[in-house]
Amino acid sequence: MTNEEKHKLSMELEALLADLPDRIIDFLKENSSGAGQTAEDEIEIDIDALSYDVLFKLRR
Repeated sequence: MTNEEKHKLSMELEALLADLPDRIIDFLKENSSGAGQTAEDEIEIDIDALSYDVLFKLRR
C-alpha cells in the first residue's frame, strides 16, 4: 500500500470513527502497536506500523 493510500485510509477512518462498528474497533485494537491500550474512548494507531495484510483487511 502506498503512502498516499495509507493517508487516504487514515482520513477515512478518522471521518467514520464515531460510526465504526465494534468489530472494526476491536480489529484495530488487536492489530495496533498500542494493543494494551485501556482507554475506551480513544484508539491511537500508527498506520505506518500496521502490516500490509492488516491494511488491506481494513480497507475492505
